[in-house]
Amino acid sequence: MKKILFLAAMSSFIGWSQTPTISFDFNGDLTSAGAGAVTLSATGGIPSYTYDRFGNANSSCNLYNTNGNISLDAFIASNYLPFANDPRTISFWVHYIGHDSDNGNEVNLIKQGAPSATGSIFSLRQAQKSVYFLGNGSDVTPADEDVFRFDTQNWYHYVVSFDGTQIAMYRNGNLIAQSGPSPANTSIFTSNTAFSINPAGSINTNGYGFVIDDLDIYDIVLTEQDVRNMYIQDSPLNQVALVGYFPFNASTAYSDVAFNHAFAQDGTTPAPVLSYGYDDLGLHFTSGQIFSNNTVVPELDGSFTVAYWQKRNSVPVQSYETSMELGASAFDRTFYTTTAYRDNFGMAVGSTPSWADFSVPEPGSGLSYIAYGEWQHHAFVFDTLTNQLFYYINGELRKSLGVIAGGIHTFTNKMTLGGGTDGNGVVQAIKSCTDFDLDELFVFNRALSQVEIMALRYQHAVPFICPTGDVTLSTQQDVNDLWSCTHITGNLTIDDGGAFAITDLSPLNNITTIDGDVTIQNLDITSIDALNGLTSLGGSITISGNQSTGIAGFGALTHIPGNFTIELNTYLNFIHGFTNLQKIGTDENLGNWTISDNPGIQFMFDYPTLDTITGRLTISNAPAIADNITAFEELDFVDALHLVATGFDHLTAFSNLTRIGQDLAIQSNSSLMDLAGMENIIEFTTSQGIIEISGNMQLSDLDELTGINFNSPLSITIQDNDNLLNVNGLSSITGDLGQFAELIISDNFLLNDLTGFSGITAVSNLVIDNNTDLSSINGLNGFTHFNSALNAGIQLTNNPSLTSISGLNGVDVNTITSVNIQNNSSLATCNENWICDYLGSSSPNATISNNATGCNSDTEVSSTCGLGLIDEQQIHVTIFPNPAETFIEIEGLESGVMELEIVNLEGSSLIKTQLLHVDISTLPAGVYFVKGRTDSELFFIEKIVKL
Repeated sequence: MKKILFLAAMSSFIGWSQTPTISFDFNGDLTSAGAGAVTLSATGGIPSYTYDRFGNANSSCNLYNTNGNISLDAFIASNYLPFANDPRTISFWVHYIGHDSDNGNEVNLIKQGAPSATGSIFSLRQAQKSVYFLGNGSDVTPADEDVFRFDTQNWYHYVVSFDGTQIAMYRNGNLIAQSGPSPANTSIFTSNTAFSINPAGSINTNGYGFVIDDLDIYDIVLTEQDVRNMYIQDSPLNQVALVGYFPFNASTAYSDVAFNHAFAQDGTTPAPVLSYGYDDLGLHFTSGQIFSNNTVVPELDGSFTVAYWQKRNSVPVQSYETSMELGASAFDRTFYTTTAYRDNFGMAVGSTPSWADFSVPEPGSGLSYIAYGEWQHHAFVFDTLTNQLFYYINGELRKSLGVIAGGIHTFTNKMTLGGGTDGNGVVQAIKSCTDFDLDELFVFNRALSQVEIMALRYQHAVPFICPTGDVTLSTQQDVNDLWSCTHITGNLTIDDGGAFAITDLSPLNNITTIDGDVTIQNLDITSIDALNGLTSLGGSITISGNQSTGIAGFGALTHIPGNFTIELNTYLNFIHGFTNLQKIGTDENLGNWTISDNPGIQFMFDYPTLDTITGRLTISNAPAIADNITAFEELDFVDALHLVATGFDHLTAFSNLTRIGQDLAIQSNSSLMDLAGMENIIEFTTSQGIIEISGNMQLSDLDELTGINFNSPLSITIQDNDNLLNVNGLSSITGDLGQFAELIISDNFLLNDLTGFSGITAVSNLVIDNNTDLSSINGLNGFTHFNSALNAGIQLTNNPSLTSISGLNGVDVNTITSVNIQNNSSLATCNENWICDYLGSSSPNATISNNATGCNSDTEVSSTCGLGLIDEQQIHVTIFPNPAETFIEIEGLESGVMELEIVNLEGSSLIKTQLLHVDISTLPAGVYFVKGRTDSELFFIEKIVKL
């Protein structure tokens, strides 16, 4: 939570708990403070003592010598100076004398160890435009940046640390580099505890030198937050001549903390909005939004300082986009010159105004230092004692500029933010910021020193340090705090418990990596637009129970390795995010995409690269969804597709789908007219497949499924489709559907044709139930057997129009374990070969009842088969060969004793004879039955196969 500084007691001291092992304050001597005192020895001259960065006399050590370098050296015991591979941090302040970056010089600052082997020294050097770590060949040398030049006006604070693996270097609180030494696989192993400042024999040239102060050595690694805390302790905020402090948070809005001043929209220009800032909330400007104030400028009667945090989110559109302007005079802006945008500052000076301004970096340097999407601390200082302007960015003095005497010349009393005016106070469009954030504004009626500017960066607003592990966000402040975070090492949960506390998720857009899951739930926010910068996710995404009408964001994410769930969002109307998503799940772990119980969802926009869902895609309870959604146009593979209780009229949204791993379930879609869009499905790629078409009241055929191939087992359920006439669309499914496979045909009132199943030869269980118009099962005449993995049962029940069940005459009854024929009110003929054979088997398990007369019990059926007359001591016969091509022989009988009849699957008599050697060469290839009778008594029935 942002702390508010009140004028009566303004303080934000942060406790500083790190203690150096040895410290040199250079207050008139070269001896360390505290126990175990160490005295540095001087070589090359006698050092003197001068003013420190606070203006205290004799409080820093001057190593400048026109006749040569002055070096300070000592051997420091290892309990004070870590060596070898031990962790350490060294911190010190430097002021340069006689040279700067423009001279092209480099300066060796400190060194530990001796150059005996690679990595044997620990040394820091200020280069012309960078800071180098030198380890005798084991180095860290960042690229040059104009911002890391050096001059003779600044004090520079250096911190270098080593954690045993990585070197980290800071200057004035800015992290320059954090990396392992180069070349790769080298390390730091300092040879000894010899320590030097401005080391002798280095590249430091006669006539050049520096002043050093406050050198501290630690046996731990200081974090970036530790470095920031140094400045807060170093220079507590001095509120003398503080005109106003504007935190731009919820409690103060656009006023300062004492409510003496307030900003408001300028005329008819729209006001900026409070959005996420550097600390808590801040101002966000879009084109034409300008804030102004008429009470601050009159209080600035000489020297002044204006400091604030700003962030430019995109390349400027206007030529002079102005962050801050005082009296149409002093300005801080972005200026386009010589092919690059540059920070530009200046003001009108004197009673007869003369303009003084400067661009950073200078035109012609080929450099630009506009950092887009990054918070920077800007400070504009005018000092009447020296008649100089000072311009700081992130605590670094970027430029000082001498001006004529007379002070600032103001044309108006306006102070503007996010734009500027002309001399008459009229807003100028070319000065309006187009995509810009500003926060933590301080205005002083005095010139702050560089040390105060450096401390002011963190004096009040210490940026949030990203947490580790699982993170739960339940307030807008929690969300705002994460604006600078890029990596969440655990799960991220966003849940305000329905308290309506979270209204803006945009502060999360800088997060690029989440190692765990993302859960967004129970929010009352118009649109869930979040995590646009996320590129790497370790787990699943769940968006559940929100009041939002839209889902956007996630535009950089290409892969969700876990599940993707969007459910129970009552008012959700569209999904427009995830536009670069390519895959859900992994090859090792199935990833399901579930879109469930979002009753208002209509539109799902382009997913132009999504082609694979390794798990199940489920869209359920979505009655408003439109046919023309484009989300799945490139989807080629899903492990399963479940469409349940949707508003689809057609399935053209899935027209590119060619492969399904296991399941296709199309259930309870009351508007579905046909399966258009399923034409390209050609394969079920894995075992244990299921096709279920059920509860689709308008569906009349399955014609679009004609291309399906499968790997067994494959179960099929066609159920409760009120207008379905036939199953011809499944004619490509042929052969044995495999162990555990079921064929269930039930509650299809108009279904009258099963010929689409004529290529199927076997399942493990068959159910045909409550199909009002079905008169026969002739489409099952390809069945030859049942598999035993399930009950191997046949259920023919509640089909009032059923009159013929001869379609199963080709089945090997020895593979059937149960038969249930009940409640078929028109079925009078049950003495089909397969029924008669099954009832005549050794242990039939048959339930036959409540059908038409002639098929009301197994006894009634048996009597019509003649099976009831078979004597238990009947003759056992053998027919061979079987299968046969031309002749069969019948053993166990005497010739002429019994009439032999050969019938086909429909029961038609084809051959009658009393011979035991029978010519069958004229019969077509297929399955037949041989019956043996004497008068009316049936003695045996045997199945033969004609080749």
